Amino acid sequence: MNGDAPNPRRGLRLPGLQWFVAALLLLLGAWLLFSPRAIEPPEAPLATAGDASAGAAPGSATVYFGDRLGRALVSERRDVVAGSTLEARVKGVVAAMAEEPETQGAVRVLPPAARLGRVFHDADSATLYLDFSPELVTQHPGGSTAEWATLAALARTVSANFPEIARLQLLVDGQPVETLAGHFDTSQPLDLATWQ
Repeated sequence: MNGDAPNPRRGLRLPGLQWFVAALLLLLGAWLLFSPRAIEPPEAPLATAGDASAGAAPGSATVYFGDRLGRALVSERRDVVAGSTLEARVKGVVAAMAEEPETQGAVRVLPPAARLGRVFHDADSATLYLDFSPELVTQHPGGSTAEWATLAALARTVSANFPEIARLQLLVDGQPVETLAGHFDTSQPLDLATWQ
């Protein structure tokens, strides 16, 4: 016999293996393409649209600022990009407080460099924990009036937008702080009803 003669068994094996691999890859590709998967939408950025004319439309919030004389708080309606969780919505509302107010004579009550990091909600005690960067304290302008405005604006903003919250605990780098500027005790949660 000639050594060049094709082996019938060998000729059938290689194409059969190729067909098997191709079919396997095709099935794998179809499974990856059509299998149901839980795809979560991306988290909305914590920003505001700044249009006060939206009224009570979904995503709108009432935020509080101080007035230049330090005698009262000023409320504004803001469109806030709504998140899917309470924590994300709180971040969006606090981000709106960090923006410049639109009302003439109103001033921000949060230091510009202060950043809200984590937000925790304890449903059992109806307590909201806001964990800020150190600038909330280190760059606070000080004085009892400015400190009152910061605490009152945060308390009223949370109370106006999240009725399920009864208490607010401020944290800095994950720890309670004794005070923001030396005049009010912030080591324990603030009772929102007393700040109305």
